[in-house]
Amino acid sequence: MDKKGIVISDKYIVINLNRLSHKDSAHSHMRNVIGKIGLEGFDLGFTQFIDHGNVGVTLPNRLLDLNVGKSANVNFRVADLKVNLAAHKLYLDAGLEFDLHDYRFNNNVTIQPNAAKFNFYNDSTANFSKDKLSTQYLELPLMLCFSSNPTHVNHSFTIGAGAYGGILLGAYTKQVSNVNGTQHYYGDFHCNGVDYGFIAVIGYGEVQLYGKLNTSPLFEGSYGAPNLQSATFGIRLFHNFKWS
Repeated sequence: MDKKGIVISDKYIVINLNRLSHKDSAHSHMRNVIGKIGLEGFDLGFTQFIDHGNVGVTLPNRLLDLNVGKSANVNFRVADLKVNLAAHKLYLDAGLEFDLHDYRFNNNVTIQPNAAKFNFYNDSTANFSKDKLSTQYLELPLMLCFSSNPTHVNHSFTIGAGAYGGILLGAYTKQVSNVNGTQHYYGDFHCNGVDYGFIAVIGYGEVQLYGKLNTSPLFEGSYGAPNLQSATFGIRLFHNFKWS
């Protein structure tokens, strides 16, 4: 008996209908909706500002120039929902994520906390070895995805695209220098209370790449803040799943 349940010889033909029906109905035993709560994925990427369509900052915002190699984005997915649309290859992917951004500055810049208007300036009081703004958002991403091999996700090509939106949980700055040691300042720094943008993923098996374009300004423009968006690229780990 071969894997298809059919044997052909010069004297007879044997067909194992049970085996055939099991193989043909394999997809019928796969769930159409999967929901999970817990650590369902981890992302690590690096971020650059987009200033009026330019990658990086323009001259008026030069003090906010980023050290891209140290401007990290970390996402923790804590809830996941996948809905089958077609043959378990095309599906919707929704989730709930904590989005953490570290914007690491190249220059000695201080963003004034709890100011009535957005204010940043060149700080000559010390030479900072670390100077960053950190933001924390709770985000809801929604993507339309395609998987080439839904029965063996570890050997499947995956591609997806969609959008996300979120709310600000908090923000702080951290500065480290020989003069003042480590200093933290907490506040909203006129960061946007909501963020939104587009997201795309591509990968094979357990490892995927992701890109995020944050089309909402990082800072609220009504307080005199610069109009800065951000683009993030990185790697996604442990986002795989099984329909069964």
